[in-house]
Amino acid sequence: MNWFFVALIAPILFSVSNYIDKFLLSRYFKKGAVGALTIFSSAIGAFILPTIYLIQPSAVKINPTFAVIIISSGFLYIISLIPYLKALEKDDSSVVVPLFQLIPVFIYFLGYILLGETLSLRQILASLLVISGAFILSLEHKSGKIKKEVLGLMVLSCFLVSFNIVIFKVVAINEDFWTTSFWEYSGFALCGILLLVFIKSYRKQFFSMIRKSAGAVISINFFNEAINIVAKIIMNFAALFVPVVLVSVIGGLQPFFIFVFGILLSVFFPGFIKENLERKYLIQKLAAIIIMFAGTAILI
Repeated sequence: MNWFFVALIAPILFSVSNYIDKFLLSRYFKKGAVGALTIFSSAIGAFILPTIYLIQPSAVKINPTFAVIIISSGFLYIISLIPYLKALEKDDSSVVVPLFQLIPVFIYFLGYILLGETLSLRQILASLLVISGAFILSLEHKSGKIKKEVLGLMVLSCFLVSFNIVIFKVVAINEDFWTTSFWEYSGFALCGILLLVFIKSYRKQFFSMIRKSAGAVISINFFNEAINIVAKIIMNFAALFVPVVLVSVIGGLQPFFIFVFGILLSVFFPGFIKENLERKYLIQKLAAIIIMFAGTAILI
């Protein structure tokens, strides 16, 4: 199967997850409970480890240096959720998610420094089109400005995610895919434990949510994190065959799926999600999506 179509599955799944994140924050995690949701998200690492071990028992064996590197990388991936969720608290998914297109920019430089990866002029132009479309998609249609606080939070989140993606490939090409995944998810679980033990406010939020809405929160969040894990595995797998920046650029289609899902949810399930459906807003979004599709057409 062509790497492009494999990589395309990831932004679709991530888009679904983004709306579930928004739903959880608005329904169950009000009043700044980002820490609780982050701990819930990290817990998936503990569940995925036995599954990987069953697939490949030798995954527990790894060069100690690479183990430290990939565990740290997994740790940083969980930390990246904190600024992302804070941004999602402050604005709509259709504004926050397009800013993830900063990831290809960071990955380009990290991939060049750590992996020696380069892009052709055609690939660079295609990437710039996708990134440009994503930024247009994130602009306020009235003022033409991006909210600085949201942008700052997403810059931090994107840098941490980019570092995680590149480090995964660095380790995976020296070890193997499942071994690297095993130790990355160990980092997920370790980060959750440390947040729970050492950050009192996060711990209080976590146990408060358990007491109030344990069944609903756990089931919805487990489903959401399962989607995230599948999407991340697909993205990591695709990145083994082409420069990681190209895989991240395909993620540039995520705002398109966010846009489409937002319209469908607003029309058919307004109680779940309500997006702005004003004509000027829709025209702006459509123009940005056309630019992004042009970029991906050049890319493949």
